[in-house]
Amino acid sequence: MGNTVRAKLFKIREKKKAKQHSRWIDRQIQSDLTKKKSEIKCLVSGIYGSGKTTLIHHMDLIYNPNLLNEEILECRKRIYMEVFRSLIAIIQEMKKDQCLKLKFLSYSYLLDNLLWHANLSNNGCKLPSEISNALKRLWSDVDIKIWYKQHKDRLDSCHHFFLKRLMEILNDNYTPVEQDILHAGNTTKNNLNEVKCQLDTGITIWLIDVYTKLSYTSNANRWLNYFIDAPAIINIVDLSCYDQVDHENGYNPMQESIAYFHSLCRAQWLRESTIFLCLNKKDIFASKITHSSLRGCFPDYTGRDEYHEASQHILSQFLQMNTNEHMETMIKDTHRILLLAIILLAIDAINGSKHHASQTIKSTKQDHAIEFMIDEVINTAMKTQKIPGVALGVFRRGEIIFSKVYGYSNLEHEVPVKLETMFQSGSVGKQFTSMAIMMLVEHEKLQLDDKIQKYFHDAPIEWANITIRNLLTHTSGMVSYSPDLNFQQAYTEDDVYNIIKSTTLIYQPGQQFSYSNFGYIMLGFLIQRVTNQSYANFIHEHIFRPLGMKTARIINETSIIPNRASGYVFIDDHIINQPWVSPIFNTMADGSFYFNIYDMVKWDEALYSDVLLKRQASFDEMWSPVKLNGNITYEYGFGWSLLEAINGMRIIEHGGSWQGFRTMIVRVPEDERTVFLFTNMNRPTVDVRKIAHDVLHIYNAQLAVKPTFDYQSQ
Repeated sequence: MGNTVRAKLFKIREKKKAKQHSRWIDRQIQSDLTKKKSEIKCLVSGIYGSGKTTLIHHMDLIYNPNLLNEEILECRKRIYMEVFRSLIAIIQEMKKDQCLKLKFLSYSYLLDNLLWHANLSNNGCKLPSEISNALKRLWSDVDIKIWYKQHKDRLDSCHHFFLKRLMEILNDNYTPVEQDILHAGNTTKNNLNEVKCQLDTGITIWLIDVYTKLSYTSNANRWLNYFIDAPAIINIVDLSCYDQVDHENGYNPMQESIAYFHSLCRAQWLRESTIFLCLNKKDIFASKITHSSLRGCFPDYTGRDEYHEASQHILSQFLQMNTNEHMETMIKDTHRILLLAIILLAIDAINGSKHHASQTIKSTKQDHAIEFMIDEVINTAMKTQKIPGVALGVFRRGEIIFSKVYGYSNLEHEVPVKLETMFQSGSVGKQFTSMAIMMLVEHEKLQLDDKIQKYFHDAPIEWANITIRNLLTHTSGMVSYSPDLNFQQAYTEDDVYNIIKSTTLIYQPGQQFSYSNFGYIMLGFLIQRVTNQSYANFIHEHIFRPLGMKTARIINETSIIPNRASGYVFIDDHIINQPWVSPIFNTMADGSFYFNIYDMVKWDEALYSDVLLKRQASFDEMWSPVKLNGNITYEYGFGWSLLEAINGMRIIEHGGSWQGFRTMIVRVPEDERTVFLFTNMNRPTVDVRKIAHDVLHIYNAQLAVKPTFDYQSQ
């Protein structure tokens, strides 16, 4: 009896233990599945020189920013080696041209010896002075400078970077900066370079760079099986390598890139993956294609050697390699949009979707990724261009889809920028003047081809052929500002008008485009004569008030204006307050307003509606290129510059610069997207246009401005 009871109890205990063990196994399985689900590996691939290693470095700096001392020393050593390689590349190319003089033969010998000694002696500390001085002398050689200027296209972008930075890198007190580290080569263990990107959503992305200088097609099968079931493949292609030849291995890098992409598409263990095909170095490609034909790489190419057509042909060569109907190929551009691609694709893989990540991901996660990249753009610009404060708005048909502020609106009192902060408009205000003129045209108060002498009876004779259209399009022949104008002198409006009248035209009306602030000041005087209202009152009553731009106003130095920002300039390596100007110049129609982000989103909305202009033809007139004499056109409308994106969409934009402020508005009507940027620093190096376009590029890489001769010359 006792044995039976004990046996039953033993069975009960064993059964309980078995259940507990089973539950433990289930928990372990679930834990492993959860861990596997939250850790995603992304292969970053591409042949040597494509730019993939730079991307890996960039992600490493973003997610693992605190380098150890030994890592800094290792980075410095790699940077020194890149300086050597850049100079060696020049010597080797000059030798191919048979222009290597006797002294260059000695330089070549010198470089080899210096590199050998540097490898032995350099542990990441500064180079010995005899080595650094020898490198400086070499780079300062006149013959090398002449060759480099004439043949720089034959070197890659990494060489250009380190040659530009050479003198600073070889200084005794040199410390590596972020861009130096990004451009430096990397050493990997077991041919793999991994970067852990821990997102705040709990997702970990492992970016894995397979490192080899050899042909990928000849080595692919040795490592591709490591990436079985990898949800994301980021394949980077250097567009600019189409006319290059790898003399060491005897192949064309572009053809090798296509062959490698084909091997990715055929790999059975990657059939469920999504490939991002990222076209890199398009700026270098755009500058080369006009004088280095694509036919050298693609003999069957029959198109023109221009950016859009040639790049589309290259893209088609890649896409036709993907014959796997189960594999998706997403086309992206690198730059900062690649970071977004990685994040979205990884989260998409976690969600188990086979569709584009942006179709399944929650908008908050996508917004976080975009914000991260925009922060990088703005913070870098503020640091390098000494900008105290920035306010940024990205609009979609009159709605704010992104807005953020950075830095200070006032340095002396350390007042942070807010979305309500009021910045000066500069010449962005010209579009409000042109809008006022078009409203008067629709109300039949005037006509665009009216001669301005009709409204200014005391105008000089040489103004006889100037029309209102000429004033709007900067084709009147008037100068921008007269050299006799003193911005610190107290003028009246009549004084300014008389100065404009007394200033000789620099060309006949309609003959050419030449930016003229005087022309827009005259438009303000015209509005006053036609409406019997001051320019400021007309804009406030007929534009600001109907649109609900509650805080927008004309500049006034004596009024109490809440949230007014201070403007700054940069002189003798110091930030100082903006110089004082006579108050009359802050009431003129060439750009004299205070705006904030909330005002400008109202303005953006109005440009899609009929609140101000009732006819679409009026908008079309404002945004059409001006016709010059001789049936020549120039890409400027009425207070708007006109450009074209690489995808064919129109870009209309304008910048402003006045009294310690720089502003920029960039609109893409077909994409229904607008970027508006305020800064309170006015110096030539503050490139608000580039900053705004970098932000736009994050949202859509195809909205990069199409490189053309006319655009580059502006």
